[in-house]
Amino acid sequence: MTTIFWNLIQVGLTTSVVLLPILLLCAVLRRRYPARVVCALWVIFAVRLLVPVQNSFPDAPVQVTPRTTLVEVQTTQVSESVPETSGMEDEPVIAEPQPIIERHWVPAGAAVTAETQKSIAFDEILALVWAVGAAAFFVGSMLSYWRFVHRVRRTARDVRDLELLRIYESECERLGLRQRIPLRQTPEADGPMLVGLVQPVLLLPKGGIPLADAPLILRHELTHAKHKDVLCKMVFLLARCVHWFNPVVHLLAWQGAQDLEIACDQSVVHGLDTDAKRQYGQCILNDVARRMYGGTMLTTRLTGGGKAMKTRLQALFSPNKKRRGVALILTAAFALTLVGGCFAVTPKGTENAALEQEIRTTAETYLQAVVDGDVQTLTTVLPKDAFASRTQEEMQKMLFEANPHVTAYAVYPDAERAGAYVVKNWSQAPHSSLAAPDQRTVQWMQFIREDGVLKVDVDGVYDTCTMQPFDKCSVRDLDTFQMLYGDLGLPETGPAMLDDAAGQIETLLGLTGGRLEEQGETTFHYTFFNGQEISILTRPEGDGWKFDRWTTVQKDAKPVDAETQKQMEALAQRWCDAQVDGLSAEQAKTLLGKDMMVMFNEYIGWYSDIDEQRLMKVYNVPILADQAKYTVNDQDSTVTIRVYSDGKDSGDTEQSRSWFNGITQVQTLYFGWQEDGLRIMDYTIDQAMILDDPDVICWTADDVIKIGMPEQPMTTTSLEELIYRNFPVAGGRYRKVDDMIAYDFADGTMIYFQYEREQLEDLDRYHLCRAFDRGRAGWHPGCDRM
Repeated sequence: MTTIFWNLIQVGLTTSVVLLPILLLCAVLRRRYPARVVCALWVIFAVRLLVPVQNSFPDAPVQVTPRTTLVEVQTTQVSESVPETSGMEDEPVIAEPQPIIERHWVPAGAAVTAETQKSIAFDEILALVWAVGAAAFFVGSMLSYWRFVHRVRRTARDVRDLELLRIYESECERLGLRQRIPLRQTPEADGPMLVGLVQPVLLLPKGGIPLADAPLILRHELTHAKHKDVLCKMVFLLARCVHWFNPVVHLLAWQGAQDLEIACDQSVVHGLDTDAKRQYGQCILNDVARRMYGGTMLTTRLTGGGKAMKTRLQALFSPNKKRRGVALILTAAFALTLVGGCFAVTPKGTENAALEQEIRTTAETYLQAVVDGDVQTLTTVLPKDAFASRTQEEMQKMLFEANPHVTAYAVYPDAERAGAYVVKNWSQAPHSSLAAPDQRTVQWMQFIREDGVLKVDVDGVYDTCTMQPFDKCSVRDLDTFQMLYGDLGLPETGPAMLDDAAGQIETLLGLTGGRLEEQGETTFHYTFFNGQEISILTRPEGDGWKFDRWTTVQKDAKPVDAETQKQMEALAQRWCDAQVDGLSAEQAKTLLGKDMMVMFNEYIGWYSDIDEQRLMKVYNVPILADQAKYTVNDQDSTVTIRVYSDGKDSGDTEQSRSWFNGITQVQTLYFGWQEDGLRIMDYTIDQAMILDDPDVICWTADDVIKIGMPEQPMTTTSLEELIYRNFPVAGGRYRKVDDMIAYDFADGTMIYFQYEREQLEDLDRYHLCRAFDRGRAGWHPGCDRM
């Protein structure tokens, strides 16, 4: 319901922005356009107000995320130790961390962390108030109408005046009405009116109407029936009910009702001379004198309020020649689309709440089945083709050997990407008598739909980071720390750790780039490089220690000081130079952090036959870089690198294919402190390939067929690289099928790539043989590699 509520808020706001100026200019519209065209305009606005769908552009210029959820978060303020005298010795007394409750307004549907004490979702309350108000408005209006109809049914009698019936039949024939509309008299009607949505009835007062005025009066009400004006009034009523809190919508409904009457007036007097128009105006004035009450919403009446009557009488004598109004309707529709597209109300989680819950349930079912060793349950959450080429025993061995000793897990859904981050806790206790803390791994889990049911895509599950000594997950900010240790808590260590806690905490928790300070024997304060801060508490156990808990001290990131930023810029420039000119082992020591130096030394080891003093190229893109530039991001203390190449591997014996003129890669550098100063601790590739000519990208199998095989296919050291260096495929995913790679495009088409593997000493090289579509018999671009 909250999704519908926020959609209606967006629709109401954007429609009101367009509607209000038009309502203010309605007098001008009546002079230039027929009243029936103006009525059609009001109906279009009313119908748009009833459609709870935002027509916002994908990247709307104005995007509003309402903060409608109030959360209470517990943080901790750590006091410094205060020495006190106790007996013969001075013993430091460590002050316990003091909890602080902070209240924040966050977007609707925002994740509730382990530190959240209380959460109140006001968007749900607002949606409930809106629904109750809309229901009350509708029920109240319908009750009033139904009571009136009930009284009419009890008192209405057929008209017996033959002359009046003759006039009535004549007017029906004149207007060409096919539907027979009963003509009745009732004391409940103080004037002529049309009542009824499906089966309308024309009601006259008990005393009847003057026969001299009867043709014009009956023609007016029958014109309402001909143009289905009661249905239009029903649309206005529904718009008022749904947007009962919006005064512009009430003004729209009032103006629409008045223009329906004016439209009928213009139809009645069309072709009449001035005297006949005066007579019709006198009929309206005579009817006003007989009126006793205002009627109900779903009825049409010959007369209305005083101001409305003045407007109608003036309209009777306005010029008959007016514009057709097609341009007016099209302009209004365009304005609605444009304004609606430029403004989006996107409360986080409201649109994707159901999908996130479905992702969480599916992931937890899968993970619990892995923990329990339940293959039968796994079959319900895995695609059918997962078991097509494997026996149940093979599937069990593959899944459970890859997931030993998983004791706990946490799921963080991402509905926009149809996936989830999964944090697993691996217990070391079953196979180690030594002090070994539990390990944490972060996996990205992708989901697909099969027969309408969400399933885990086993080909889309891969490790993001692993908390292991030689494959450490870099925890460089509070968000990552929260993911690893928020819901699952700090890792268990089994037997107590005997080593010094201050020297072990950063290694055990994967903290990198920040600074750890000891604040007493059991409390440690850690400051991330971006300024976020946490407090880590341990507890003594025997001769050693164990983790106790952690709390947030500083949640928001802070910009680095001017001196640190200068050092960051200097390191970023050296990194850019390395993209173009390469990097020697000696240069890397003063540029890269410890973990990156390990990877760099491994890279050098792959080329042991080359002199180490030779400049080593940093291959971060499929081709050599020609230029690299950096931009400092002050908010999160990172640097964005844009590496550009003209698309040629100069100096290489093999040339990359010519499906692009230039390529750009976007990277992010992460910095941190270590003993000998500031270093680049890690980097990520945010966008691997941005082509200068995006039109050449292959989005479907037909695009691959059209581009054909390259004359000299590139040879690579990985299968994924083999594909994208030879074909600019995008929007799909890779699958290994026997001795081929299948690429599934987003439109459902598929291409197979056959390759050959050449095994060297410590390195595999892959050669592309051919690409083909099994659904196209005889299509074999290229030929087998000789």
